[in-house]
Amino acid sequence: MNDIKSLWFLNRLEEREHLLSDATDARMARQRLLRDVVEFAEKGKVALVNNGMDCDCSRWENNVSLVKATVKDVDQWIDQFYANAEGPQSHYIQRPSVARMLTESHRDLALEAFEDGHQHVVYG
Repeated sequence: MNDIKSLWFLNRLEEREHLLSDATDARMARQRLLRDVVEFAEKGKVALVNNGMDCDCSRWENNVSLVKATVKDVDQWIDQFYANAEGPQSHYIQRPSVARMLTESHRDLALEAFEDGHQHVVYG
């Protein structure tokens, strides 16, 4: 009976440790977001640089959106960006002056595969 209680206790302790770890990771991510919004703000704006691919295998890189440098506005942009996701996407915060130097690019991987005679294969 003592072994069962010991195992139950250790299992509960491990569950709590995972919950605490997840909460700590979320808190650290939130602090990083707050720091980045303040650090990268220029003239009241931050640049949100995003990359991704949609369900038709169209890929884009270095698409820049300028957003007011408030956590509320950045959160709203992030929520909207991922709510409309049709495939893998990513983003990061950058200074607007630095983001202006990035070159935006788009590729239609499905069309490229078809043009090369490989309409049955698409590499992302």
